[in-house]
Amino acid sequence: MKGKFAQVVVCKKSCAMTTSVVIRPSVAKQLGFKPPAGGDWIEIGTAKARLSSSASRKVAVHLNTKAKGLLAKAGPALKAHGLQILGRVEATTTKGPSQRGAAAWIVTVAWR
Repeated sequence: MKGKFAQVVVCKKSCAMTTSVVIRPSVAKQLGFKPPAGGDWIEIGTAKARLSSSASRKVAVHLNTKAKGLLAKAGPALKAHGLQILGRVEATTTKGPSQRGAAAWIVTVAWR
């Protein structure tokens, strides 16, 4: 991962989707982020796309500016263990009756 990450998304009906990628507060602190007082997870990237029905599409997750800077500095530490990220995908149909769906994933990405 060099500041880029992609996910494959499929909607059974035409949809608009949004993904939020986060890291644990403990990992965020080690990387130099200032965790919020409530101990919430830190968002490091997002993705948005519109998909046609049943089409598979690779959607790029874009890291925010702060994450790009801090992750670049932490490179050597991440090379040994990778970076565990969590994502939440939310989708809403764009045609017909409105339907919503969500999914979550977790992955440890290699750092180069």
